Amino acid sequence: MIHQALLKGSLLGWTEYQTGHCNSVILISQLGLVALEPVLSDEDFSEQLARFAAAGVAPLTAAQRISWSQRISEAWVNPRLIADLPLDLQGTPFQLQVWQALLQIPRGQTRSYAQIAASIGKPRAIRAVGTACGANPIPFLVPCHRVLRSDGSLGGYAFGLKMKQQLLEREKAL
Repeated sequence: MIHQALLKGSLLGWTEYQTGHCNSVILISQLGLVALEPVLSDEDFSEQLARFAAAGVAPLTAAQRISWSQRISEAWVNPRLIADLPLDLQGTPFQLQVWQALLQIPRGQTRSYAQIAASIGKPRAIRAVGTACGANPIPFLVPCHRVLRSDGSLGGYAFGLKMKQQLLEREKAL
């Protein structure tokens, strides 16, 4: 569920987006993509819409919706395009470090939480890396699903282990 703190600031708006696995909601700011999160149920979607309305966040215009949907779809298919997609990642300095490290994991490969912690110079922050992965507002493009436990098991995933497994299998097939 999109964190309330992301609804503050200069958001342009929101729109629904089909990721191929499920319906999602995207939030866009003046600087870029703020969040892309799956809608797990109609009830979740209704709650999100109510929060958007309460925060004064309106739907994107048709032109904005088409433009952003196309850009995200292209980045989803071709991960090299993620670097060209303007992201407005909003988090703590630690979260931002972790999310930048996630962007370095090649498609079809995985890393452990311990490897991510070591890569950002905080080898003892393994659980904090897991927490940062769980707070990732752009989970399909900032690939927290590519992070596994040290023993190679899936670990956790905010949108369920079934979706994490599906994402990993899809990437290996590409």
